[in-house]
Amino acid sequence: MKILSWNLHHLEGDLDSDSNNSRKQLIMEQDADIVILTNTKLGFYLGGTYKKISTLEMPLRHDGIDYQEGENRVSIYTKYPFKNKVNTYDEYTSVCQMIETPLGNLNVYGTIIGAKQELFESDYVEQKDDLMRIEGALCYTGDWNTSFTGTLLPDEKTVNEFQEFLNDQKIAVLTADFENTIHHVAVSKSFLKGNTTQVELFPVDAQLSDQEMVLVEIKEKEIKKQVNNPLHGVKLSYMLEKLVDHYGWNELGDRIRINSFNSNPGIKSSLKFLRKTDWARKKVEDLYLFTFEE
Repeated sequence: MKILSWNLHHLEGDLDSDSNNSRKQLIMEQDADIVILTNTKLGFYLGGTYKKISTLEMPLRHDGIDYQEGENRVSIYTKYPFKNKVNTYDEYTSVCQMIETPLGNLNVYGTIIGAKQELFESDYVEQKDDLMRIEGALCYTGDWNTSFTGTLLPDEKTVNEFQEFLNDQKIAVLTADFENTIHHVAVSKSFLKGNTTQVELFPVDAQLSDQEMVLVEIKEKEIKKQVNNPLHGVKLSYMLEKLVDHYGWNELGDRIRINSFNSNPGIKSSLKFLRKTDWARKKVEDLYLFTFEE
């Protein structure tokens, strides 16, 4: 199951323009099962088997911000069946839809926190109330205007409080380790349990968006016979040490883009992250096999 989340950075002009068609093509190339777009327009359709639910059309001026005709803050698209729509605190800013996925029902909550700086605190407080109220597994995603690594945004105190709240709600921020990323995807740990998760950020042309596209893939774990597993008996610490000796931290950080390899890297801190992050551990294992196994 693939989840794509991206800020379209305010669609301008004709929806059939070259730039808007390029945005649509980039999205369709990922073949995601669930797509969450922010700063978009109600008339922006993906076509095919995608169904859509959106926040309300923005007034031409709202919250002290000027909007174009037809613009809305969040849209959710999916190939899966819709179940119940879930009410949110502000139908201009957040939309939540329960979706029936092959891995179970998932409440997808698409949002923007702080469309401008003065709105951050009120959005943050109201959305916490929404998340505590919603029953069942959650995918909480969109423009949080919050960075968990690198330059902490909006400030260290808020970041720490936000992390603590999400931990209390048993929600894992899958994008937290990407430095200076403010567009995030977070999923209930109960939904991820027993599955493998891979997260990638795709840089895009700055004319299309000022933010990277986030793609999350969640798969049921495959049970493999250990006799056919070339990594059987090979410890993660051994693999990491061999890769660091071979590539050095700089090149390793270029090959596997995680903060643990790029910001004050160390074996101990990296192992702590890898042991709790399936997709990152898989990248280390794959690179080890590529480098050292014939």
